[in-house]
Amino acid sequence: MTDADSGELQEAIGYIQAARHALEEGGGIDLKPLEQKINHFCKSLGELPPEQRDAMKQKAIALIDDLDHLAEDLRSQYSELSERLNKMSTHHRALNAYGKQPADKE
Repeated sequence: MTDADSGELQEAIGYIQAARHALEEGGGIDLKPLEQKINHFCKSLGELPPEQRDAMKQKAIALIDDLDHLAEDLRSQYSELSERLNKMSTHHRALNAYGKQPADKE
């Protein structure tokens, strides 16, 4: 694995951490750049000589662990958003069923 490949791995890990932070803050994320970095890393793993593969095993496991945490964060955010949308939909249906709320009297 070249220094560039190792740098790509570190960038992917940094991107995962930044994405998790963005989700925590309620922001959105674009996973396309992360996908490209991970594809490049995986391709470079396949090109490693056998004697270097074991050395990269721990880095690959750490990357997978970070991805698992990001996936859990995404599932959690999806669940929260789904719940909010469901409540909004229920509220909207109730308003439609009973008409508009009366205007405030002064």
